Amino acid sequence: MFPITNIHVKDNYQTTIEFFALRTPHPPAQGATTSDRANTDDSASRGRILTPVQIRSDKLTRGRASRRRKTDAGQSAERRTGSNGACSPQPRPDPPPSTVAAVRSELEATRNELARSQADAAKIAERYRMLERTLKETTDALRAREKEVETLREEKEQLMADHRSALAMTMEEDVAPVKGLEVFLTKTDSWSGAQVIEAVQDLNSEILQLAAAATELSTVDRQIKVPRSRIVQATKEMASGLGQKFAQILSARDHSHDLNLIQFGMQACITMYTARLLSVFCIGLPAMPNDLLTQVFQRMHATEPQATSSRWRSLTLHHIRALYPRLQENAVNDFVDNIVRGCIDIFTLCYCTNADVSLTSKDALKARFGSQIRHIAHAACKVAHITKEETMSTNFEIVIAEQSKPFDQTAMINAFAGYDVAGGSVLATTELGLRCSTRKTAKLSSFGPGGEIVERKTLLQPKVILETVAQLLDRSASDTDV
Repeated sequence: MFPITNIHVKDNYQTTIEFFALRTPHPPAQGATTSDRANTDDSASRGRILTPVQIRSDKLTRGRASRRRKTDAGQSAERRTGSNGACSPQPRPDPPPSTVAAVRSELEATRNELARSQADAAKIAERYRMLERTLKETTDALRAREKEVETLREEKEQLMADHRSALAMTMEEDVAPVKGLEVFLTKTDSWSGAQVIEAVQDLNSEILQLAAAATELSTVDRQIKVPRSRIVQATKEMASGLGQKFAQILSARDHSHDLNLIQFGMQACITMYTARLLSVFCIGLPAMPNDLLTQVFQRMHATEPQATSSRWRSLTLHHIRALYPRLQENAVNDFVDNIVRGCIDIFTLCYCTNADVSLTSKDALKARFGSQIRHIAHAACKVAHITKEETMSTNFEIVIAEQSKPFDQTAMINAFAGYDVAGGSVLATTELGLRCSTRKTAKLSSFGPGGEIVERKTLLQPKVILETVAQLLDRSASDTDV
């Protein structure tokens, strides 16, 4: 039968340290023999040879508690057995040397590992303290940077506010001189297109009335004596104004039975001088500066926006009149003189006479028709002022047909449209026409990019007589006689 102590000690250890701990000598139980105490002393002497080992407290605590319970139970059983006179416990066997060496090696490795762990822990603690200092320094630097950024932001906002204020003041100072010009550039037209057309039609009516009044005053007498030199001079003057063809018709034809050509001649002469008065850049200005300013305006109108060219012309004319206030008055006087000379030339070529008024006298014609001619001149100046200074959206032009040009029914009106079916070339213009040209921005299309274009539109076609007018009048006279 095995001893009771061996039953309780067997397999109660988990490590080598516990193995030796369980073999620590216990005090002899009551009733033990001398041999038992000797065995116990030997075990104690062997146990003192072993070096005490530091073990894990949690496992040892659990192991001690378990062994204490088992030992107490075993001692109780041994006491009961000894008191009953049972057999004594057998001695424990000594651990083999290899086990002791393994335990020592494991202990040494554990010590080394513990030393390394402690060194690593010290390094980690030192690194932690260093990182903590670095974090604090970084936090302080970040706070300082944030404060600096906030200060810079406030300075920037202040500078931006100052800049905006200074810019606003500068813009106000720069815009102030332009405000008057802005009002000038955005000025609307004083007259509409319909009003301008009506003004030109009224001007044509006054020209027709003057021509009719002068024609009614005259009587044709081919028997009167007119110096040959005067006929040649009058023919030359009329050829330079109305064309050689019209001058020949007036001088060669007998107008005693039909005064229509005389009236057409008067009407064409007044229309020609009125068109010249309206076609110049500035009425009354000499020809050379007028031509120069006209070229400047035409180039500006072709390259600049419509409002820019129109405002420039209006402003230029305004200052020219301010510098030379008598230009228009001089132009009106010249217009009257030209009309009177033209009427005298026509009366001379057609052998016209009057018992009360000398039709070849400049003073007599001025006294008779001077006020009427001046009225036409002032009406023409008013039309020029409206179209050149009071109209900004477009550019109005007075139009007359070119002499000897083929008749174009889309651009002009035949005065004998119901009679002259064959047509022909233009002999003279008897009524003024009106055309407008506007610079606009063309829209984009599939054919190409858009751009600036000049749109031209005829508002009032000029009225003309053709070179066949003499044959037409002869045919009409023969039909009347029949």
